[in-house]
Amino acid sequence: MGSGLGHDSGCTGADVAYGIAIDSSDNLYICGSTVNFGAGSTDALLIKINPAGTTSSVTWSYAYGTSSAEVAKSVVVTNDGGTEYVVMAMETGTTTYFTVVDLDGTVTEVNTVSNLNVNRLRPDTDSTKGRFLFSGDNGANKIRYGMGEIDSTSNRMIQWLGGFSASANGSANDIACIGDPDGSGNGADYVVVGNEESDGFVLQLQVDETLGSASYNVGKTWSRTLGSCTFNSVVAENYTNPNWVIGNTNRKIHVVGQTSGMMPNGLIVQYDNTGAIQWQNSIGFMGTEKLVAVIDDGTLDNIVSVGTKTSHSDSIDGMLFRSWKQEFGTGNYHIDGNPTTKMLYQITSLTESLNSATISSISAPTDSTASWTRTAASSPTYTATFAGIENYDGSFGAQGVFQFWAASIDLNDVQDYLNTAQYKADLANNKLYNFTNSIFNFYQVATVGDGTADDGNAFGYDIIQHSGGMIVPVGVTSSLVDSVGISAPERSSLSWPVRINASSLEGSPPALRK
Repeated sequence: MGSGLGHDSGCTGADVAYGIAIDSSDNLYICGSTVNFGAGSTDALLIKINPAGTTSSVTWSYAYGTSSAEVAKSVVVTNDGGTEYVVMAMETGTTTYFTVVDLDGTVTEVNTVSNLNVNRLRPDTDSTKGRFLFSGDNGANKIRYGMGEIDSTSNRMIQWLGGFSASANGSANDIACIGDPDGSGNGADYVVVGNEESDGFVLQLQVDETLGSASYNVGKTWSRTLGSCTFNSVVAENYTNPNWVIGNTNRKIHVVGQTSGMMPNGLIVQYDNTGAIQWQNSIGFMGTEKLVAVIDDGTLDNIVSVGTKTSHSDSIDGMLFRSWKQEFGTGNYHIDGNPTTKMLYQITSLTESLNSATISSISAPTDSTASWTRTAASSPTYTATFAGIENYDGSFGAQGVFQFWAASIDLNDVQDYLNTAQYKADLANNKLYNFTNSIFNFYQVATVGDGTADDGNAFGYDIIQHSGGMIVPVGVTSSLVDSVGISAPERSSLSWPVRINASSLEGSPPALRK
């Protein structure tokens, strides 16, 4: 976990960033609002950043708006037949303006939708038709979600629009594509999460596109409720995950948010694509912790959540938390060397139940165009404003757990060590035990512990030798062997000494020579 990182635009007034997206060339697009330049008192702001190398720079920065006040609450990059475009959800009051710009910031399309506030835009990862997904409400606390398509051949941008639990107050806070997990071939499934009254909900939709051009049959597959919490964001596996090789191999859905109460904790919940809850965990201590967004990392075996925390802080800090999809890694996390700053990642037992609410199909609105005045920033700056970063690592104790490790010893590496001048000198001096730190390839799974604030226990329980000469021991540990802050399978070189007793080499394979 970390705190206090960011950049600012270098202007004198209030520039606010609400959303971020990335294109296929790794350029970043940050949307928000500005009062420093533009056509009105507040304009939507879009900044393109090139993060290449160890530094990053602003490619361009534009304000979009009118004499009224506009804000861009979310942004996404979509692929239209191989050409990428940026879509912003700009809003004034309860009206949303879906604004499409090319990668140079030139507006190509604007569509106005009344009675809609968008909380988040997402790419439709199952399509290259310029589609995007949106979630939000109708401006009067009623859940809304849908799909749009830029430059649509149907001559309307909004392809379908839906609602859920019509009698309840609430909002859809995020939406994600989960592909076609049932293999029906009719179209993609989508997962919507949000809050329904005082509870969190997760809803899976199946969209049948076999009915003809721009004709969609949107049906509910399942929905579930988790009591006394809010769901803020979701990431769904729109792929077959090679890590799910045994047990439940269904695609997984990870939802983050916060629990209810005076001191809410950050919340992480795993479902599968059938609606079965797999586990629910919270992260927090004695302050207010919230998780607001989540993504897969490159391993497909972990998720990374972002949010805020007030525990062990004078104010509100940003928080990043990387956790393992297999749930392990619960325990006590603290700032390096300071166990009094603990954050607890632990199992929760919020009431989970079937949600019988129905979905509703809302007529997709016809296009209603608008236009903006685009204003370039006169001399935008981009300066680092790191206030400080704190790393939290685990410590074994009442809240901790042991985790297993496995290692392998290549006898060729042992031979290389025996050929070193240091070993020969030690042998000549009749030294019985010789230490080296470069023989093991070490694998550790879901560790809780960093070897700094705990005793760093490591136990070996079994060992086997491969027919090719590879020696493999296994055991458990309460400390991380070579790196910190990792809650996933990790390979590293062993950093603790290994004793080689010269006399024990008798009877070893022929490859070992004294």
